[in-house]
Amino acid sequence: MKTIHFVFYNRFSYFNQGDINALPLLYFNDFFKNYNVVVSNIFNLPRKKISPSDIVIFGGGGIIDDNKIWNTAISSAQKLCENVIIWGAGINTIMQDGTIKHLEPNVDYSKMKLVGVRDYNNPLGIPYTPCSSCLISYLEKKASIKHEIVQMIHPRKQDQKFINLDLPNLNHFSSLETIFDFISSSEVVLTTSYHCAFWAVLMKKKVIIPESKLRATKYYFYKYKPAVLEDEQFTNIDSIYKIIDTVPVYENALSESRSETLKFFSQVQNIVFNIFGDSSLVEENNFAKTMVTLSEYRSELITLNDRIKKLENLVNSMNENDTD
Repeated sequence: MKTIHFVFYNRFSYFNQGDINALPLLYFNDFFKNYNVVVSNIFNLPRKKISPSDIVIFGGGGIIDDNKIWNTAISSAQKLCENVIIWGAGINTIMQDGTIKHLEPNVDYSKMKLVGVRDYNNPLGIPYTPCSSCLISYLEKKASIKHEIVQMIHPRKQDQKFINLDLPNLNHFSSLETIFDFISSSEVVLTTSYHCAFWAVLMKKKVIIPESKLRATKYYFYKYKPAVLEDEQFTNIDSIYKIIDTVPVYENALSESRSETLKFFSQVQNIVFNIFGDSSLVEENNFAKTMVTLSEYRSELITLNDRIKKLENLVNSMNENDTD
């Protein structure tokens, strides 16, 4: 049976709402439920199950030029299948002297059936399509302002230097609803996270990132660019207030991003129709099972994270008692 393979990135040991919710399939189930659909992690591309007449869709997340394993997976899919699509994925490498550093094997975009990357006006000239997470309904959330300035600092160790302990901080280890409640109830968001910046901008917030993040392509090619503050000033409240009035607010970013995404989806639809036709429509397939699996996966990760937090709090409490 002809199959549509969705391939995205999610590391099971690391709960990142941006990676989880970048999967385009989550937003177009009314269409794809009519076809045989399989979801795979880019770490484990199901090479033996991909046929030349299938469709393989990579996206979203920063999966291009991040490492050789992922580039190899994309190149392998191109050898196995005639219909490879990149949908809202990102070029996730570094800038060197104004150019993008590529990893081997180099991704050959010319052989793609359709390609749209989340990197706007990139020097490779690849067409732009935003991350599909712009369709999350929580982006329309409205709330009263509780904090003028908040932080959403990436939980990795190297970003901890950007945390100001006097400001509220929230990271990826939270539910989507919590994240969007947090953004909605603020005016200014300081962040080191790609998706937190993206979502906050779409919610018409003033967003600021550290200057050093511009070394990475994923922060360099936002269509709606956050403001930038020097690293050593990023936790300094006085420095933040000095630039707040200059930080842009993009009034139409959400509607424009959604429009771009729907245009790309229309192109994907046409490809599916042209390749599969009506003969591939199925009354029963694994789509429902796939969606249930993804939902359960999210729930399990959230539950696991809650347990980890409780253990960390317990350990911290014990350590504090030991020092008293």
